[in-house]
Amino acid sequence: MLQDGSLKFSHINPLQIYPDEFLARVRQDVEKDGRRFVVIDGLRGYQIAMQEYGTPLAHLHNLTTYLKGQGVTTFMTNANEGLNGLTNEMEMSHLADNIFLMRYAEFEGCLIKVVGCLKKRSGYFEPELRELVLRPGPGGVVIGRVLKDLRGFLSTTRPMENSSLPSCEAQFQSETA
Repeated sequence: MLQDGSLKFSHINPLQIYPDEFLARVRQDVEKDGRRFVVIDGLRGYQIAMQEYGTPLAHLHNLTTYLKGQGVTTFMTNANEGLNGLTNEMEMSHLADNIFLMRYAEFEGCLIKVVGCLKKRSGYFEPELRELVLRPGPGGVVIGRVLKDLRGFLSTTRPMENSSLPSCEAQFQSETA
């Protein structure tokens, strides 16, 4: 895909580019090169670069509004601070149609990667946390088993014992019935 031009990688040092320059590059990729999918990895560098020129959230809002208006799918990554706890310094969830969490966890004595859906703007989504397995080669990304016994993953507090809350599976069955 790199050889035929259908995929393009651009490494940009966020401290060496103005907000308008970045938007101009994205617009060129979309309007002149016909790109339909844009990945920004990661938002922390974008935030650091844009804070000198105004509110980073305003710049991000302008960028995502433009891309959505052009029918471009946009994928952005944002690193969590530390191994535990959810942070969202830019409070940008209103800009996203879908938000996925990917994080490390200790499970059954092993360090694993976990994926879950935190937000889906329309339609139902599975509320379970699942194991994410990355392997080299074809078929390398595997969304694995439901981690039913993983507790306290989204908070720094102790997990609830003997909870009377319904399981994800019971909640799913009641919502689809």
